Amino acid sequence: MLRSAIANAERKADDSGSPLDVDRLFVSKAYVNEGSPLEAVASAPMGRAFRYQKRTAHIFVGVAEHHIAAAERVAANVAEAESQKGVRGTARRVRKALTGKQAPAKKKGKK
Repeated sequence: MLRSAIANAERKADDSGSPLDVDRLFVSKAYVNEGSPLEAVASAPMGRAFRYQKRTAHIFVGVAEHHIAAAERVAANVAEAESQKGVRGTARRVRKALTGKQAPAKKKGKK
């Protein structure tokens, strides 16, 4: 059950595009509920019948990433975004400078 919960958390993280450190996951919730019983009839001696119930259970295991690991991951994502900020514009300006073209004059917006 725990392996299934970890695989599910990893799959959801991949689908949403956010990274997840599987080594830093911990069990946040775990509980068991009574499921619906399976009622059946078994044969008994002398042509009689014996009714019995086979009980089932619902098992729930919830995993979460440790809050320190999540904070580190968010900080790393912010630092990565900050380091990439302006790179596209810089590359465009360098390319124009190398080809000898000047950047077009910026238009003033109407207010």
